[in-house]
Amino acid sequence: DGPLRPAQVAYAARDAAVLLPLAERLQHELHVAGLERVAAIEHRCVPALVWLELAGLPIDADRWLARAQADEARVGVLERQCHALVGQEGPTAPLLLQALPTVNWQSPAQVLDVLRSRGHRIDSTHAAVLATLEDPLAHALLEYRDAVTRAQTFGREWLAGHVHPHTGRIHAHYIQLGTPAGRMACIRPNLQNIPRYRSCIRADDGQVLVKADFSQIELRIAAVMANDEAMLSAFHRRQDLHAVTAARVLNVPLDQVGKAQRQLAKALNFGLVYGMGARGLQAYAARHYHVSLTAAEASRHRETFLATYRGLWRWQQKVARQLQQQRDLATYTLAGRQQLAVRHLPVALNSPVQGTGADGLKLALARLFAHRHDVPWTRLVACIHDEILAECPVEEVEQTAQWLAQHMTAAMTELVGTAVPIVVEVAHGRDWAGGQ
Repeated sequence: DGPLRPAQVAYAARDAAVLLPLAERLQHELHVAGLERVAAIEHRCVPALVWLELAGLPIDADRWLARAQADEARVGVLERQCHALVGQEGPTAPLLLQALPTVNWQSPAQVLDVLRSRGHRIDSTHAAVLATLEDPLAHALLEYRDAVTRAQTFGREWLAGHVHPHTGRIHAHYIQLGTPAGRMACIRPNLQNIPRYRSCIRADDGQVLVKADFSQIELRIAAVMANDEAMLSAFHRRQDLHAVTAARVLNVPLDQVGKAQRQLAKALNFGLVYGMGARGLQAYAARHYHVSLTAAEASRHRETFLATYRGLWRWQQKVARQLQQQRDLATYTLAGRQQLAVRHLPVALNSPVQGTGADGLKLALARLFAHRHDVPWTRLVACIHDEILAECPVEEVEQTAQWLAQHMTAAMTELVGTAVPIVVEVAHGRDWAGGQ
């Protein structure tokens, strides 16, 4: 209240006066570090994210609550299933149940006791450990934990905390530099954690959601960075790399690769591209793709995979040698983004690939914002990793799909060039899951 004191005016003046010299200094530092292109991508992405956040996601609250209630009921079903499995199997299980009439399946200590009584020599009940156990109880426990997490995380409180009282939409906050690799993060709420609730993200009458995502983009970028001829050849032939991997690893004709074989190949491609070992592959395949492998199978598949993709193997070995010689190193995306003092091989392999993907996504958002007037009734409402979601009137679907594919393809091609074709897959539906 009242007029500013001379000291306050001088302080405010200094705050303003420092801005231009600071901008000049920062611009100089960006030039010295070779980060001008990266900075330009980040700056161009800012208004696109503002546009996206303000638009918000449409949500069907009643459908969301019904799904949350179904998850709560699922917890009870899986809990009874775990009790039944303990009662039916394991030589000492009946004695254990007498000591613990109702096992608390959320207690790591009690779960560890139960599993040890069934002959498993384990020291923890982490998901990665459970995924390697050939025991129906372990698989039931993983499902149970997932159901508990969903039931506790999503529900009436989630809706009250994240649905805007005036717009009735979800306005998430995107952190533009969410990871050291340059990927974005999403909070309040984290839209990356609602895959099973995507059918509840639902457009209003007369509107539709159009989903566009970069197809196998990390594998394409890794193929470019590793200069892997087998991978690049498959992509240039417009072949499905998962099917190609399955055919080569399992020694079956490409046109006879089945769904289960392709699922195994997905675990191999996404797990082994960043230097995962056989034991890690075994847990990764079980946890993320529900593919059970013995230790021998995991080792054999890994060896065949690396023999198939020799360029990828040489790239991994080269980076490993650099780490041994230097102890840490800097990684660079194709746009020049840096991650400094990297000391671990998976990060050294992963960071430039995922970072390049992030650069391409941000560049795509910038291009879409710059060309938003081409589809004046369309707005972006979400972006998750390699995927961008738009909302538009039903009659504008085709034009919106072409707009997304054109600018996403152009943005990523600007970074990777013609070394590998960029494919953007577009689908639409009334809800985010593709339903009508």
